[in-house]
Amino acid sequence: MLKNDVFIKTEAEPEEQLSPPIFTKRLEPGTSREGSAFQMECKVEGNPLPTVQWFKNDVCIDNSADYAITYNNGEAVLRFEEVFLEDQAEYCCKATNQLGVDVCSAKLTVER
Repeated sequence: MLKNDVFIKTEAEPEEQLSPPIFTKRLEPGTSREGSAFQMECKVEGNPLPTVQWFKNDVCIDNSADYAITYNNGEAVLRFEEVFLEDQAEYCCKATNQLGVDVCSAKLTVER
């Protein structure tokens, strides 16, 4: 006697939706005193997770020793251990994946 095979239909795993980068938390303008620490932060989403680059007045600062840059789970942080007058500038974070690009920027004002 043959037993009937029973097939249990399971829900297919939903396919991951690919999406271009979008900043869910944008950079905000800031003011810092000369000599103090400061950080700028933003959060980006996208699938696949975007890569980020930081710019100061349109010049890439990713490899500069003047900043501590971290990027973890979509949260991008640009940290100044000590702010100098010449750090006053427009800072920009650019997020990129194969579906697109998003950019956010903000000005840092440095007080004496």
